Amino acid sequence: MGALVVQSKKVNSYNLSINTRDERELREARDVVLRWKKNIAKFENEQYKTGLASGEFLLVQGYSGDILQIQKENPDVRLAVPREGTVISVDDLAIPKTAREKDLAHAFINFLHEPAVAAANSNFIKYLCPNTGRYPLLGPDLRDNPAVFLSPELRTKSEILANLRAANALYVRQYMGRD
Repeated sequence: MGALVVQSKKVNSYNLSINTRDERELREARDVVLRWKKNIAKFENEQYKTGLASGEFLLVQGYSGDILQIQKENPDVRLAVPREGTVISVDDLAIPKTAREKDLAHAFINFLHEPAVAAANSNFIKYLCPNTGRYPLLGPDLRDNPAVFLSPELRTKSEILANLRAANALYVRQYMGRD
């Protein structure tokens, strides 16, 4: 039996924003996840990959790029995005203010964004970067994958994960069980 991966936009039936800063909503979301706990083998963001690849886990909520990498090991693994939408996140490259080689750091970031380099990187790690110039250079497993390039309808229902900055402390308090 193949495994199914779910990427969910909403934590629960309350239809909360993934970026909420409302403490009551965060407590509701925390309580839902705690109720799920008895049915969850793992609640983390790394080891699920091994369990999914080996067939130990039949259902996970994971990152699309991770799942596409796992498919190389286990072709029975499938990636599904709920029709209700998903979370869209972006990793960033940053240069610390105190960096001694800022010009070199900028040159490296520019190199990574050259279309051929960006495409090779995406084809390897299975994650997209915002450099649209490299899209034609992507392999068909990425370029033609509706779980990677969401339909306009599904994209409208999805939510971009925001940088919470100072509000991140609200999430930490909930995860630590400190209201």
